[in-house]
Amino acid sequence: SLREYASTLYWNYGAFPQTWEDPREPGGREVFHARGDGDPLDVVEIGSEVLPVGGVVPVKVLGALAMIDGGELDWKVLAIREGDPLFSQLNSVADVERLCRGVVPGIREWFRWYKLPTDNVVNQFGHDEAALPAADAERVVYRAHEHYLRLLSEEHEGEVEEGEALRKEDAKESHRQEARGRNVAVYIETKERPPATGEAPADARQRETETKAGETGEHVRKQKLWLP
Repeated sequence: SLREYASTLYWNYGAFPQTWEDPREPGGREVFHARGDGDPLDVVEIGSEVLPVGGVVPVKVLGALAMIDGGELDWKVLAIREGDPLFSQLNSVADVERLCRGVVPGIREWFRWYKLPTDNVVNQFGHDEAALPAADAERVVYRAHEHYLRLLSEEHEGEVEEGEALRKEDAKESHRQEARGRNVAVYIETKERPPATGEAPADARQRETETKAGETGEHVRKQKLWLP
């Protein structure tokens, strides 16, 4: 069933596929040593269009708020969907504050108070309540994806050890290659493998099957937002 809130939500709120906030990994002092909440990584998409429930759309990461909910770390990644009128102009938290005044503090305050009417809870925020810049937010996405891969490896230990090792190595290599870019490469969809030397032309190669999703493939430069 769909989740209902006591107050109106003014943005699109969803999650990144293939991410997991590991409750076994403590954060640093900046987040009061809180651990992950065991859920997929949340995304707040600030575009002008109301997106369909259950939709999957590519987004650009702009920043992140480190919300502490009941002692658990529950990141809120700020993003803008591809195709939004402001997509090309918004690349950072500073851009959001300049072109969309009140949005960042509005998101922070909404999530601070939204559980008060039902659970009598007021949430906190780490990092002195500041929104992390895009580069740091991308690292949050990358870590959550690594935690997801690790979780899969543990659930199917002994069955796909080699495949998981390859996926982890691919993710690490992708992160190294994309560290200077605006979007971290996260394997969230199956792509056709890039041709290696001596391989047949692209139209002669078979596409990767769903069971191999996450193995070496085309780097995905846009994260996907899943709206539950």
